[in-house]
Amino acid sequence: LHQQLARVIGLSAPTTAPTRPTGERARRPRSQTLALPVLGSPRLTPLRRALALLLWQPRLALELDPDTIEWAARDARPGSALLRALVNQIIQQPELTAAMLLEQWRDTEDGVGLRRLADPALIAHIPPEGRRAEFLGAMAALAREARQQQRWRLLQTATPGALSPEQRALLHRTRECGQGIVDSG
Repeated sequence: LHQQLARVIGLSAPTTAPTRPTGERARRPRSQTLALPVLGSPRLTPLRRALALLLWQPRLALELDPDTIEWAARDARPGSALLRALVNQIIQQPELTAAMLLEQWRDTEDGVGLRRLADPALIAHIPPEGRRAEFLGAMAALAREARQQQRWRLLQTATPGALSPEQRALLHRTRECGQGIVDSG
């Protein structure tokens, strides 16, 4: 296949076959690896963008407002717990650097993903003066999505009359936040 491809595009064929990963990486199921875009295409989800920027500039966590932190904490997607843990850790220890964070997470499952997100090529397209705005925008998007998800869950699980007072208050807060959901009723 490689020889045919090389002949079609006019390149010399590779002399060796591509190698497969060995060791732990070969044994790890694909679902457990953090699939990142290729370097020529640095498109990251808001969650990964927030993590990558936070690793390079941990003090950005100190600029988050409590409401954004609270709503982002409600997100149930994979990686959200890691983001919450990093934000909380940085708030408690603002002197932490990227190297210190990576070292603290080194021997954990999340440490592998963090090392991959610490690749400077992932955020190289963001000018240094725009990274704060990118981070805050990614966190605001995560909080907005979490509000939408929470509102949807509350509306789907019960009628407004069957909600507890806490659930009604939460439903009201999701509406106040202006996340763009239109009630059909």
